[in-house]
Amino acid sequence: MLTAGTKLGPYEVAAPLGAGGMGEVYRARDTKLGRDVALKVLPAAFANDAERMARFEREAQVLASLNHPNIAAIYGLEESGGVRALVMELVEGETLAERLATPARRDSVGEGLHGPPAQEREHRKGAPLPLGEALPIARQITEALEAAHERGIIHRDLKPANIKITPEGAVKVLDFGLAKALDPQDSGANLANSPTLSPTLSLAATQAGVILGTAAYMAPEQAKGKSVDRRADIWAFGCVLYELLAGQQAFEGETISDVLAAVIMKEPDWGRLAPATPSVIQKLVRRCLQKDPKQRLQAIGEARIAIEETLTSADVAPGFSPAGADLKVGATAGEHRSPLQRALPWALVGLTSVALLVAVYAYWRATRSSPSPPAELSLDIPSTRQLDTVAGPAVVISPDGSRIAYVARTAQGKNQIYLRELDKPEAVPLEGAEGLSPFFSPDGQWIGFYANGKIERISVFGGAPVEICSANGDRGASWSEDGTIVLTPALTAPLVRVSATGGTPQPLTQLDAGRKEITQRWPEVLPGGKAVLFTASANNDDFAHAYVEAASLSSGQAKVLLDNAYFGRYLSSGYLVYVSGGTLFAIAFDAEHLKVTGTAMPVIQNIQADLGNGGAQFSSSRTGTAVYLTGQTLAAQATVALVDRKGAATPLVKQPGDYYAPQFSPDGKQLALQVGGGNTWIYDLARETMTPLTFPPADCLNPVWTPDGKRVACYEANPAAGGRNISWIPADGTGGLQQLTQASALPQLPGSWSPDGKTLAFFRLRAKSGTCCEIWTLPVNPDGTPGEPKPLLGQDSTGSFTTPRFSPDGHWLAYQSTESGPPQVYVVPYPGPGGKRQISIANGTFPEWSKTGHELFFTQGNPLAIVSVSYSVQGNSFQPGIPTVLFSGNFQRRDPYGSYDVAPDGNFAMLEAAGGKSEAPALPTVVMNWFARVRQLVAAGQK
Repeated sequence: MLTAGTKLGPYEVAAPLGAGGMGEVYRARDTKLGRDVALKVLPAAFANDAERMARFEREAQVLASLNHPNIAAIYGLEESGGVRALVMELVEGETLAERLATPARRDSVGEGLHGPPAQEREHRKGAPLPLGEALPIARQITEALEAAHERGIIHRDLKPANIKITPEGAVKVLDFGLAKALDPQDSGANLANSPTLSPTLSLAATQAGVILGTAAYMAPEQAKGKSVDRRADIWAFGCVLYELLAGQQAFEGETISDVLAAVIMKEPDWGRLAPATPSVIQKLVRRCLQKDPKQRLQAIGEARIAIEETLTSADVAPGFSPAGADLKVGATAGEHRSPLQRALPWALVGLTSVALLVAVYAYWRATRSSPSPPAELSLDIPSTRQLDTVAGPAVVISPDGSRIAYVARTAQGKNQIYLRELDKPEAVPLEGAEGLSPFFSPDGQWIGFYANGKIERISVFGGAPVEICSANGDRGASWSEDGTIVLTPALTAPLVRVSATGGTPQPLTQLDAGRKEITQRWPEVLPGGKAVLFTASANNDDFAHAYVEAASLSSGQAKVLLDNAYFGRYLSSGYLVYVSGGTLFAIAFDAEHLKVTGTAMPVIQNIQADLGNGGAQFSSSRTGTAVYLTGQTLAAQATVALVDRKGAATPLVKQPGDYYAPQFSPDGKQLALQVGGGNTWIYDLARETMTPLTFPPADCLNPVWTPDGKRVACYEANPAAGGRNISWIPADGTGGLQQLTQASALPQLPGSWSPDGKTLAFFRLRAKSGTCCEIWTLPVNPDGTPGEPKPLLGQDSTGSFTTPRFSPDGHWLAYQSTESGPPQVYVVPYPGPGGKRQISIANGTFPEWSKTGHELFFTQGNPLAIVSVSYSVQGNSFQPGIPTVLFSGNFQRRDPYGSYDVAPDGNFAMLEAAGGKSEAPALPTVVMNWFARVRQLVAAGQK
């Protein structure tokens, strides 16, 4: 027991307010901010348990994110002299338990934060509140619950004693989520979900009044010790609404067993409801108090709508008094009225009852706050930071909607994560967070990301990143409320899960052989942590025929929700959004039963989405704020320019297209291009004609000319025909594709041919881990038949080894690797022996050899730059010079296939934005209250 004058940090105790199962409560003065607060001092047995305190602090951080006028705020945690307390908003006024008490009892109770002593409240009989007073109170309770449920927070102990009515008439719901935060087992499957039933917290928990009060509002599943969700809050709200209308508790008994038995087995006495109760409200109470959670009202927002519609209808005429919610504590019914309310009956004596209703309704409508419409703003990103939309979602928003993280390439070519607080003017780099596919923790205090073959996490306030596990998927991860992370460990792999504190990932799902799945990616754990959404496909590069699936986190069993769809995301307002055909659709979704219903409606047209790599550039918060990118991705906006060594560009291929991997023929007269995620075309420079070399359904990606110019090798991705392999085809189009490597579930991309045409260097995903990548060589016999592939580089490393390029004399092999961290360009002797030489200094990608001299090129940075390194050869020693930037500009990257090539005359084929160098990249759109727009669009589609 703390005495007046005791100090906990800046808080000075003034007086006790009450005590209960969740600790003692005191009024205190915040000496720093000059305000009164409530201190809930945690029980000593709890505060001294380090593990439980750590869990409580995590829960408290989530609860502190609640910011709503009908929810009492949590300010923080304070510790001093071995005493630990939760600092909360001090709410003046009476509890709803006091408001419902009989006058005799009301006179006998105090005005503590949580109402009267336990033995003086709860188990009571009295009169119902007037309808015009009860319904506005109930509406404000639903608004509080709705705001919390949208953030995935469940109250778990809603009852009249946890609802306050301020002197100004506002309803404040207290102790949101503290039942779970103080639960000693941290499990839904025990009675401690209601803190006043926990025998380990306090001796006060054994008081009959406390136990009876809590038990009377427990949902049947909660009373049985089962796990609970937001439907337990809906049940408790039904109990409170019943009591408002009947003046008595819905479930009563002399002992705990009697009350719990009534909750589980008996129906309320529906005859107790006030005769004037509108039929809509009677039906609402019955729906809230369905014992089977599946048959119960599924969303508290439906209750709010029913109450609001009733308040605006003539059905409440007998006792309608909308300002009744403004009643002040300690006054009679007449004294509670405002001056306008007291004068109104006399001013309207001569009017009919219908006119009276219209006048009062108009007054209520004038004072009623309307929901905010959606509001759009553009997230300004400096032109020096090009969003990296290639390797994953580039922009994500925190669960509470307060901050946005985005990935951009810096001038040094790094993938830097920036953090933008929405109430701050600009984003700042999150030092140490250099990676891809960022994702927030449920409390918004951490960001996870992929970096250098592993997943790391970092605090949003800075500090050193912490390694979680090895992973090379770069295809999304999701942080569950229970502290586990679901992720894609490799490009061709099912989902796994791992503790956010680190460890070895454990299998979660399996690839569906019936659908020939080779990849599962873009996971999102649903609220409650029971299931996860993800995208599955039989093709690692083309997601046009993908599936949005959901899997149980307990069994790993998956079911298909949607086909021809990908990047499924759950909206806390009750919808599933997904991408199909470049459009974001929304459809009603039952997250409990993992079922979509109704008709899907387009909600964002022309959203940026990379079918294979980047997923969709879309993210939403629990609060209804969304951030997204529209317009075509960089991959769909390119032309090809011929650029000299000084950076002067002239058009080469003028027609815009989805171009990748330009490569000159050995004589420089033709240019092979990968078009989209599909096939190879040949552009004739003299005739300015584009001719397809391969045709659907086969894919022919990353074209590479043979040294004699007679054939083009490519990565053939055709799962329906047996897998993925490297093939080649006559360059004049007179024949079909001929397979060179064995078909595999793992992508294999050609790099370059040795000058004699006898060996092809290529890179592929690792067979055991599915991670990227290692370099192999393939001998080809004089008759064109392939030999046995041989491993060359990267087999004993966790880094990525890609883009192998033979030197003009065939004695050296350049390649790109992340073995030492950021991507660098290296050169090794071929076929060896000898050590490697690092060519780039800061970073480097996509090496290419000059055809005219001792010079090696690579790309670097943002804007994209071409870097030159001269070299000399002394015996078996490769001696590189100092890297020199030749030029940089608004040229586009095309990972992993390639962004440029060197012509025989020393010029460069580069990919430019279709709109020219002056075209600015699209900026993310941020929409506040976006959920309202979704509801309107989906509702319109159902009519």
